[in-house]
Amino acid sequence: MKKLILVAGAVLFLAVSCSKEEVDTINDAQNLLAPTTKPSQQYDIYKGVFTTLAAGHTGTVIIQFAEGSNTYPTAILTLKNGDVYEAKALKPISASESTKGLLFQSQDFSFVFSMMEDGISPILSYVTLNGMESDIQAAKETESTTVETRTGTWGCTVCNDSPYIHEWMGTILGGINDQSFNLIIASHADGSSSIITQVTLNSAVYIGVGHFDNEDCEIQFQMGCEREVCNMTSGDGFTTTVGYMANGNPVTWSAERIDNFACPSIISGTWQWPSISYGLIEGVFESDAVAPCCE
Repeated sequence: MKKLILVAGAVLFLAVSCSKEEVDTINDAQNLLAPTTKPSQQYDIYKGVFTTLAAGHTGTVIIQFAEGSNTYPTAILTLKNGDVYEAKALKPISASESTKGLLFQSQDFSFVFSMMEDGISPILSYVTLNGMESDIQAAKETESTTVETRTGTWGCTVCNDSPYIHEWMGTILGGINDQSFNLIIASHADGSSSIITQVTLNSAVYIGVGHFDNEDCEIQFQMGCEREVCNMTSGDGFTTTVGYMANGNPVTWSAERIDNFACPSIISGTWQWPSISYGLIEGVFESDAVAPCCE
């Protein structure tokens, strides 16, 4: 297993975050989440992950467009600490209407929602929470695609004295990790699953891609519990194994997704990045802890 991320210096981060490479990776991520079979009607549920650019605040988002011409779409943001924020669109619009530049706003939480021409891939921009610049990535849930969202954190285990990447503290021992590593997993009707990753470092957000298929999964039994273990990797599964590029060099990762069917899945993995200034940097990432259960 390997893992994503990142970077040499603060200046390099700013350069990378504004580069064409990142734009291309975001487009790749959006294309990956298009369902294998286009639905026969418009659907109105989008599920996503949220992070402030300075990290520290992560969560999941559900955006709903109701049918009917006089309905106001709503967005519910649930942070990892349990705080909940709601924002409503400033004008009524139905699920079947073309959507570009639709502002969602409340006193604390706002963003602009636009739909790509495929009618499936959303673009969310100008995201703020309590005045903090933020980011949302989301995917549309359809008849042929189910969407799971997971928040998490990451750190380095081989840091090579890089001052910009935080050493992994370990969630099991109660360590504090303040760098976001969030995932959207879209499972398609053909048995394939595509992944968007959302990672923060030094007030920059990096959007990457990953994948796995049914053949990458197996059923296991442990302490009387049945669980499905899937091997996930970076890349799109066809043309590249790269999650995304950082300062011109590839970030790659691999992970296990453990699903015992009764609870949210548990994801853990490793990443590596051959940096220019600090050599090969390696580390781990984990989804946020959930209570173990088996029913």
